[in-house]
Amino acid sequence: MKHFLILLLLLSTSISLFSQTKEFEKARQYNLKGNYKGALKQIDKALEYPDYKYDPVYLIFKSEMLYKLSKDEAYVKKNPNVFKDALKYAEKSVQHDSTGRIRNVNKEYLDEIISLNNKEGRESFDQGRYPKAITSFKRSTEFGADTFATVMLGESYWADGNKLEAIKYFKTAVNWIYEAYLDSTSVTMNPRYKEPFRKLTSYYLDKKSNYDTAWTYDRMGVELFPYDLKLKEYNYTLMRISTYNMRPSQEFLSLVKLGLREYPEDSFFNVKENSLYFFLLNNAISLKEYGFADSLAESFAESKIQKSKYKQLGQIRKYDVFVYDNKTQVYFEWAMNLLTSGLTNDAKFIFSKWSKEATGKGFESAESYTIAIKSLLDQKNLFLIRNLYDFAVADFPANKTFKEGRRDYTKSKNLALLGSNDLVDLVLLNLTVAADFPKDAEFKSQSKRLMLMLIDRSADSGNFKLANKYFVEATKRYPEEKAALKILQRKIAEQDFIYNYAGTKVTLKGKPAPGAPEYNWNGVPKNCEPGKMSEAIQFRIIDRINYFRRNSGVSEEAVLTKQYNEYCEWAALMCEVNKTMSHEPDENWQCFTPAGLDALKVSILSKDQNPSISVTAAMGQNHKTMGFRRWMQYPKSKYMGVGAAINYTAIWAVDNSGEVDSAKYSEKFIGWPYSGFVPDMLLFKKWTFSLDKNLVGALVTMKYAGGDAIELVQEEIINGYGLPTIVWEPKITAAEATDKPIEVTVTLKNGKVYKYEVNVFKPKL
Repeated sequence: MKHFLILLLLLSTSISLFSQTKEFEKARQYNLKGNYKGALKQIDKALEYPDYKYDPVYLIFKSEMLYKLSKDEAYVKKNPNVFKDALKYAEKSVQHDSTGRIRNVNKEYLDEIISLNNKEGRESFDQGRYPKAITSFKRSTEFGADTFATVMLGESYWADGNKLEAIKYFKTAVNWIYEAYLDSTSVTMNPRYKEPFRKLTSYYLDKKSNYDTAWTYDRMGVELFPYDLKLKEYNYTLMRISTYNMRPSQEFLSLVKLGLREYPEDSFFNVKENSLYFFLLNNAISLKEYGFADSLAESFAESKIQKSKYKQLGQIRKYDVFVYDNKTQVYFEWAMNLLTSGLTNDAKFIFSKWSKEATGKGFESAESYTIAIKSLLDQKNLFLIRNLYDFAVADFPANKTFKEGRRDYTKSKNLALLGSNDLVDLVLLNLTVAADFPKDAEFKSQSKRLMLMLIDRSADSGNFKLANKYFVEATKRYPEEKAALKILQRKIAEQDFIYNYAGTKVTLKGKPAPGAPEYNWNGVPKNCEPGKMSEAIQFRIIDRINYFRRNSGVSEEAVLTKQYNEYCEWAALMCEVNKTMSHEPDENWQCFTPAGLDALKVSILSKDQNPSISVTAAMGQNHKTMGFRRWMQYPKSKYMGVGAAINYTAIWAVDNSGEVDSAKYSEKFIGWPYSGFVPDMLLFKKWTFSLDKNLVGALVTMKYAGGDAIELVQEEIINGYGLPTIVWEPKITAAEATDKPIEVTVTLKNGKVYKYEVNVFKPKL
């Protein structure tokens, strides 16, 4: 054998260093003749000499004789530990070799026995005998840097529950594996070598505070094992996590682009890329950094064109609507999206980029606007043409051509049969032209006619936010249309009630109702499993909440979040299991969870399974503070949640994350009932008036329009629930108030007066 010839060379060299015993010479001769037992007997005698007891040459010789005998079945039968003994003496030889020559000269032999030892260790590992596997692999590492044994030591400790010890070996293994990869890119990787990268990534990912470390190990692993699904899964997770606390920046955008290179059809990265471009462009335009804005636009277009070449194009377009194979189309779609999002300055900049691609000229001159508008007239898009004319007039106010062109364009559209979707733009065009040409009465008349039509059609189509917006605008502009506007106001109220109150009904099991989904709690109290509410029911709950907010004078809508819904489900479960409600339960509660506690602290709680009724009950709460109603109406309550059990419902309502102009509700009041029309069945005992001002000392009076005063009891002002609020109870029933306009007057201590009219009606269902 080759390694044995090397051993002989070592022995010949060692004669000059050591006095050779006659027993060793005999052992060497027996070995050459294949008499391994005889050789073993002689080397044992040689090792009895004190000077040779720890001689590394003698020890390695004995190890090899034992190894050769381990292949003799008869000998093994009598000496079952012969291979372990071979390992033991090899280990001793290496330990007593201060020069390192034994390890170097006998590398082939040592590699062979280490490989066999690792095989035994692997068998123990596969059988779940981890302590035994650890012993085997540790022995292999005693001979030097054995990557496989080090990997398996980490695996064995990990499987045995000692992760801290496992991490030490995994780190060592990762360094060796990665160094080998860097030294030779053609190196073949053992499939087991991916485990240290996986385990280290998982370990630091779970610690949550060491994401950077997890990222480092995962990126190394992905580089070596690019097709490993687990490492790619960790890679994706870490990319997502790294974005959570990042502020919008070019660095953030670079990270997202890296994610798109690896996961081109991923919804998160595609959507995030667009949102970052939107933010960065808006910021650049706001700061007038037009050079940077231009580079962003070019980068955006290049990204979309590149995506159009991917084989996953169909999937990508589900999440990125701007993907086209040319800049002209990319810029046009982006500009239109910016326009509809209300980012008009950004849209104008991108339209200029589109114009340059489409016509060869940006919006640097009046001529370029003329060419652009003319090229788009055949699209019959009032929204687009209206905005382009606005851009042109703003940039070239002295150019009469644009105002006259807008007038002629508006006049032609007034004569056309237009759909409801065009009414808003036609109203705005007529208002603008009426201001440009005040002597031309046609456009003022048309704007009034079209605005009333817009309100009517919006109410019919269920767009009550738009209907209310233009009702307020029409009330200011056209006081002479008071009677017509009151009819429209009632129609809005009636339709809104049908769509968003009656239409948000939820039934319980065994109590079916046409068109209403059934809520049947599927939680398991004995297992502390909360129920799950369907999205269909959740949509109805938030629609009902926003119905009350909108008709209280709150223009900001609330949304349900998945997290808050889940927390409220835990809260409802806790109330159900403990058969009581509390905002401050202790940890002795059955099925106690931190998530449930968080929800209970900020939720409206009711002893009712039907979540839609719980919303109404919160608004109709008969309490002197009216705290539930005030939280439902709070303008800054943007994110909410809902959860229900058999007997309890929790609505996450205390939230302060919405962005609202601080001055808005210091002038504009919120109330229930609010100015306008209210269904008789929703005329609760307590009336409220909220304002972001000190309301102490304010006085409320009520009377029938043009008639008798209405007696009322006003509660003491109690703050701490949403906005400051006046609460009072009029001595009047819903039946007495129906179809009799009621005037409410609120006089603040500073003398400011709010007057509004409430009309109670009976809805037609």
